[in-house]
Amino acid sequence: MTMQVGVESPKSSFRITPLQPFGVLVKPVDTHRLEEMPSAELERLVREHQLVVIRGLDGIAAAEFEAYCRRFGELLDWPFGYVLELKAKDDATNYLFTRDRVPFHWDGVFARKDPHYLFFNCIQAPAEGGESLFSDTVRVLKRASEEDRQWLEKCVCRYQQARTAHYGGDVTTNLIRKHPFTGEATIRYTEPVSGVGGNAPELVGGDEVQTRRLADYMAKHLYAPEVCLSHRWMSGDFLIFDNHRLLHGRHAFGARSERHIRRVHIL
Repeated sequence: MTMQVGVESPKSSFRITPLQPFGVLVKPVDTHRLEEMPSAELERLVREHQLVVIRGLDGIAAAEFEAYCRRFGELLDWPFGYVLELKAKDDATNYLFTRDRVPFHWDGVFARKDPHYLFFNCIQAPAEGGESLFSDTVRVLKRASEEDRQWLEKCVCRYQQARTAHYGGDVTTNLIRKHPFTGEATIRYTEPVSGVGGNAPELVGGDEVQTRRLADYMAKHLYAPEVCLSHRWMSGDFLIFDNHRLLHGRHAFGARSERHIRRVHIL
């Protein structure tokens, strides 16, 4: 990913390097402990840049990671608890736990409430592939033509997912929704995916041709370099981002690569 020259933050003891096309990389200057990082300053950076990568910190246990995440707000509780261990499994029944590509989506489709932030900690980065992708949907809509914007605003999608993991259900939602804090228009969309635990959105009131038109539009515009960030993980990385504004996904990774990411949902 493209980076610019880092600058010293005037409000905190870490260096900030802008990422392209959005986001920032943060490296601490005088600490190696996540617990000593100022959460209020990190949250300010997320509000301003949508995504923050923190690099150069020591490892942390899952319980301590969960405790730090609580500084940002209430956590979303799942049957497994608050910290999800994302690792490939040979008997996976959901694509999150395979080595396959994960399509663009937002977290909270089937939950009682959409998380505001997702916080990741990379325990082990894969030797090849496995990059996380993030698409800034506010930018996608700003780049859309007036004709396309009017069409997208009318789209309503239905998602049906068997409970093969910790989530599932039947949800219908507008494609375009306002960000609950900024009021900006955002896209709430999950790309169709085949294979283990796969599913495809159904365009309510539309036929297969119209549903395919929407899928093709998203495949073209969500991955445009002006709106899409690809993050190659390094072991020890922390990453927090705005789940209301960004969609996220993942590249596939090699059969001999191990990839272990911890994730917490912050409401």
